[in-house]
Amino acid sequence: MRYLFVLFFYGLCTCSLFALTPFSLESLKEVNVTLLDKQKLVSDPSLAMIKTEVENKLHTVGIKTSTKNFSNLLIKIQKYPIKETTLVHVTLSIVENVELKRASSIHGI
Repeated sequence: MRYLFVLFFYGLCTCSLFALTPFSLESLKEVNVTLLDKQKLVSDPSLAMIKTEVENKLHTVGIKTSTKNFSNLLIKIQKYPIKETTLVHVTLSIVENVELKRASSIHGI
């Protein structure tokens, strides 16, 4: 029983370490790059350097980085103090418009 628990716990931990997602970037043509650093952890020149580097990588794979559509690549930087150490958490997310294909129209409350 103990081995089963250890195996389950190990599997749970290793699955959460990797970016498992049902989404794909294959059809992404253009996106705006946005950096969020509300706690001011990174200096302005460093933020500009990070944004330029991300835009260069996106251009390399054929994704445009200026669009009038609501399509954003968000890079969010946060810190969490834990006793004497500080944990820095970087989140990458893509926000896009979604078109729903339904038989009837949807009405809000």
